[in-house]
Amino acid sequence: MITAIHKDLLRIGWLVNPLAGIGGAVANKGSDDYAIQQRAHRGELILHAPLRAGQFLAQLTQNISCDNLPQFITTGGVMGAQYLSEYNIQHTLTDFYPASQTSAQDTLAALDHLITAGIDLLVFVGGDGTARDICSVVKQSLPVLGVPSGVKMHSGVFGVTPQAAAMVVIGLLKGELTALRLEEVRDIDEQKLREGRVNSKHFGEMLIPAENRFIQHVKQGGVEVEELVLLDIAAEIRERIEAHEGFPLCLIFAPGSTTQFIQKELGFSESLLGVDVVMVDENIKVLDTFCDVNGQILLDVVNKFQFVKLIITAIGGQGHIIGRGNQQLLPSVLAKIGKSNTWVVATKTKLEALQRRPLIFDSSDPKLDADWQGFMPVICGYRDQLLYPLGLTTNCRDMVKTVLAELTRKKDVFFHQDSRRLLHGRGGCFPGLEWCSVDYFAPVVFITAFQEPPVGFTEQLLMMLAELFSEWQIVFPTVLLQRRFCKPVTYELLSGDLPKDWIASWNNLSFELNNQYQNVGFFLDAEPLRRWLVENCLQARVLNLFAYTCAFSVVASHAGAQSVVNIDMNRQALETGRRNHISNSISTKSVRFLPHNIFKSWGKLKQLGPYDVVIIDPPSFQKGSFVAVNDYSKVLRRMDSLVAAGGRFVACHNAPELTFSEFKLLIEECCPEFVFEKRLEPSPDFPDTQIERALKMCIYRRRKPHK
Repeated sequence: MITAIHKDLLRIGWLVNPLAGIGGAVANKGSDDYAIQQRAHRGELILHAPLRAGQFLAQLTQNISCDNLPQFITTGGVMGAQYLSEYNIQHTLTDFYPASQTSAQDTLAALDHLITAGIDLLVFVGGDGTARDICSVVKQSLPVLGVPSGVKMHSGVFGVTPQAAAMVVIGLLKGELTALRLEEVRDIDEQKLREGRVNSKHFGEMLIPAENRFIQHVKQGGVEVEELVLLDIAAEIRERIEAHEGFPLCLIFAPGSTTQFIQKELGFSESLLGVDVVMVDENIKVLDTFCDVNGQILLDVVNKFQFVKLIITAIGGQGHIIGRGNQQLLPSVLAKIGKSNTWVVATKTKLEALQRRPLIFDSSDPKLDADWQGFMPVICGYRDQLLYPLGLTTNCRDMVKTVLAELTRKKDVFFHQDSRRLLHGRGGCFPGLEWCSVDYFAPVVFITAFQEPPVGFTEQLLMMLAELFSEWQIVFPTVLLQRRFCKPVTYELLSGDLPKDWIASWNNLSFELNNQYQNVGFFLDAEPLRRWLVENCLQARVLNLFAYTCAFSVVASHAGAQSVVNIDMNRQALETGRRNHISNSISTKSVRFLPHNIFKSWGKLKQLGPYDVVIIDPPSFQKGSFVAVNDYSKVLRRMDSLVAAGGRFVACHNAPELTFSEFKLLIEECCPEFVFEKRLEPSPDFPDTQIERALKMCIYRRRKPHK
C-alpha cells in the first residue's frame, strides 16, 4: 500500500452521471437522446457508468487503504454516495439528493453543492455531455478529472482509462508534482452523427491534473533555466491581466525575488522586501503605485477596489507563502481578497526543493488557515501550472500542540539545563506521536524520528517553538533531528548550531555526546538505575558490562565505588568513557577500561572479581556481537562466578518483544542462586501504555551461604 502524505489536505468532489455511456451498447452514437435515457430508466439498458466508477475506485483502494484516503464530498444515491459506500470509502454528503430519474439539471445542481462545500478537485464519471455541463459552470476555476464512461469522448479532460485516472489522484496523494493543464471540452451533435456527419464543437477549456502517461493529449516539458522560467511566469501573469474582465485592476505583489522579477518585467515599481500595490487599466497602463505598504493601507485598498489579485510566492526554504516576511498581509486583507483571487508563483525547482512538503499558510487566524488549506494551482511558467498542497494537516497541528504542551509542563528544564526526556512518543501515551521522542540536552532540543515525520511537522514545530521561547524570554535552542529509520542513521540540523562540546547533564555530572552514531552517548531512560547506583555503590566493587561510554561507571565512581571495571568491544566508546571520568574530576586509578569481547573475557573478569554490583545493560541487537534472544542467557549464567556473596546484579532489557514476566522467568531459570529484589520503576518521563513491555531493570541479590 502507498502512504498518502497529503490525504488531509485534499478534498475531492465525486460526481457520477449514471446515464453516461448507455447509448454505446445499442450503437446509438451517444447517450443524450431522451428515448435512450427513458429505456435506461426502465431498466432496459445496462448502465455503463457504475462499472467505470467501480474500476476507478478499485484501482484507488488497491493502492491506498481506505483509512488513508482523502476526504470525499459527494451527493446521495446513484450520483455519488452509492459507489463510495460499496468500497467502504468514508465520505461527506451535501444537502442535495438527485431525482430518481437523473438529468443534466441534477448534474448542475449537484455540482453547485460540491463547489459550495469547498472542494479542491472534482472527479466526475461521465462523457462529453457531462464534461460540457460541468464546463459551463466551472470553466477554469477548479481542477477537474474525468473518468471516461461516455460514448463519444472527444474531450481532453478524461484519463485514458478509469484506472489511469485513479493513478493521477494517487500521484497527488503521494506528493508528486502534478501539472495543471488546460484541455478542450468538445461535444458533437449526436443526431448528425447518427446521420453520418461528424460535427464536433468546442465548448471551452478546463484545468486538469496531468501526468504524461495517463492523460489524453499532453505536452512534454523541458529542463528549467531559472531566468527563462521567470520570464515565462511573467508572460503568464501579463496574459492573465490582459484577459481579466473588469478594470481598474488592483495588483498586490507580496515580497520575494520571484515577484520582484515579475514586477520589473512588467515595468512596475517594486521593493524586494515590501508589499507593493499597482493599479492598472485594460492596457496594463499603470494608474497608481504604492510601494512597501503596511497592513492598514492594504486593508483600505482591498475594501476600495472591486477587482483585486494577489501575486505571491514561497518565502524561504520552508515553503511559507503566508506568515514569513509578509505579515502586512493581515488575515482581514487575505479574507477580503480570497483564495480564488490569489496567484501563487514558483519555479518547479523551488517546489521540488520542498521535498513534497506543502506550502505553508500561517495567517495567525486558525479559521482562515483552515479555509485556505487544500490543493492550489501554482504558476510555474507560461500556460504551465501545478496542483500543489497548501497548509498543514489537522493531525500535524495537533501533534505539534501536544509536543509544546509537554515542553510547557517541563518548562523548568530549560532554566536548570538538566538533560531530560521531554516527550516519549514510543510509549503510546501520545496518540499519533508513536514515531518520535523529544529530548533536551542543553542547548539542543533533540528529536528522534523512527519513521519519516509527517509533512509539515518540523516546520510547524520550529515556528511554534520560536513563539514559545519568545514568550518565555529564552534564547531559541538548537534543534537537531535524527532519522533513526535511515540506514545508516542520519542527522539534520533544523535550527541553530551544535555546540563544539555537546554534553548531557545529570546530577551535576556531565557526559560527552556525539551525533555520529545511532546512540548519542547517554541514555535518559536509565535514570532509575543511576539513582539506584548512587544509593548502593559506596565502597562497592562494580562490573559494568556493555559499558559503552561508561556513564554508569561515572555515576558509581562519583558515589564512592571502590573500583569499577568497564568492558565493551567499542574501543572508541571506552575512550569517550575515559574522558567522561576526567571531565568530572574522577580519578581513573581504580577504574579499568577493557576493549574486549565479553564472551571471550569471562576468565579475566572472574580474575578481577568478585563484584558487589554487576550491571548488565546490553543492546537488544548488535550485529556480530550481541543478539539478546540468543545471548542474554549466556551472560546470566556467568553471574554465579562474578557476583560476591550478598552482592547484586542489575539486568536491563529494552526490547518490547519480551515482557517483564518473561524476562524475570528467564533470569530465574539461569540464576537459581539469586533472589529477586525489585523491578526499578520507569521514570515518569517515560510513560508507557504497556508497562509489562517497557524498559525492564531488575535487581537480583545473591543468597549468602549458610554458616
